[in-house]
Amino acid sequence: MDSDFLKAAVTAYWRYPRHCPLVALEVQDYNFREASAIPDIIVVTSDGYVIETEVKISMSDFRNDRKKQKHKFWRQSGSGYRPIHKFYFAVPFKLANQVALKCEQLFPYAGVLGVEEPKFNHTWIHDAVKEYRRPRILGDRKLQVMEIANMVRCQSATICKLSEKIAKLTNGKTNND
Repeated sequence: MDSDFLKAAVTAYWRYPRHCPLVALEVQDYNFREASAIPDIIVVTSDGYVIETEVKISMSDFRNDRKKQKHKFWRQSGSGYRPIHKFYFAVPFKLANQVALKCEQLFPYAGVLGVEEPKFNHTWIHDAVKEYRRPRILGDRKLQVMEIANMVRCQSATICKLSEKIAKLTNGKTNND
């Protein structure tokens, strides 16, 4: 299971079973000053709260996340770093229990989502992601309408940049063929 699969499964989980109206991937300009702080998945709930999810494919990938500035801040003060209401790690199902246990020590505020391998039937997405650990509330600030609009604009820019990269790669392959 790779990170792209995990992102797709968790994105679908937040959008459909959890009914969140806005789910964005790797938003590159949402008040994130450091490159390592670009979140894998940002969700805005129907109440206007923000949930961040980081995708990790191995235990070493999970442990390395503690070097990020956001975790240092959350460990010290517990709130205020960006308008994040809750924070989750999404990991393959086989790592979920181990990550949930380690969270208590490394990331006591974080929730854990375990993602199963695909079953490829119409109910899979509803059963693919399971919450293994509930997160702590990090902040109660809701996004304002202009902040949500900026988030959508930034997500659109991210998609356009990705499209440009794909076009360049595709053109490069056809020119070399």
